[in-house]
Amino acid sequence: MAQAPKILAAAPFHHLESSLAQRVRGLGGGDPLAHRRVVVISNRLRDHVQGVLARAGGFAGVKVLSMIDLAREVAEPERALAGFTQPHPALAEILAEKTFERAGREFVFFNSDTRGYGESICATLTDLAEANLSPEALRELSGKISGPDAARCRDLALLAKRFHSLMRERGFYDRSSLFLAACEKSEAEPPRVPTIFYGFAEMNALQRRLTAAVCREAEAQALVPAQPDAPACAHARPLIDWFERQGFRR
Repeated sequence: MAQAPKILAAAPFHHLESSLAQRVRGLGGGDPLAHRRVVVISNRLRDHVQGVLARAGGFAGVKVLSMIDLAREVAEPERALAGFTQPHPALAEILAEKTFERAGREFVFFNSDTRGYGESICATLTDLAEANLSPEALRELSGKISGPDAARCRDLALLAKRFHSLMRERGFYDRSSLFLAACEKSEAEPPRVPTIFYGFAEMNALQRRLTAAVCREAEAQALVPAQPDAPACAHARPLIDWFERQGFRR
């Protein structure tokens, strides 16, 4: 079977936007009712792109999604069938603080008497998970370094493991576990929905993993808002190189 085409374009935003409707129209063999996706970096850009396509007309089969929207579309139905729900942020913060309190006697680096940091704990654990740093990876890392950083990694590994266990016990999932479930499902059953990734100059590890999975057997385009040779756009170079390693060609 011939590999589905993968196209990479790196240019300033206004150049990419001027060609977006034409690019979307060409996906799915040009069928205006074909199921297609445009995945964007933010809710604000999602709303803007919906307006751009609405004004151009003829895009009945197109969904415009943020990355978390994509993860929900892929994984949330199965999560719901399994009895899991996403908690209100305030509830997740309470569970994070409860985890911290319960693990306090086992901490080496963290002060077990610290209180009132549920929001920060949730944000930190989400960042670690989306960087693909599991409790096991953190624990392994702690054995390769020394001093306070090693102790911090061990405490983070303990906290992450206990928090995710508590969330599962209560029938909840968080953003990072939703991304992970979407990655695993897409890797096991690669979708064949033509997809454009628009507006990303950077992606974290889980976003890259999900992107690679949904593009593996589908026609895809990556539209990166950067001038590759411009010093001001050097931050986008790692993502451009990564897309090229996935088989995207300019």
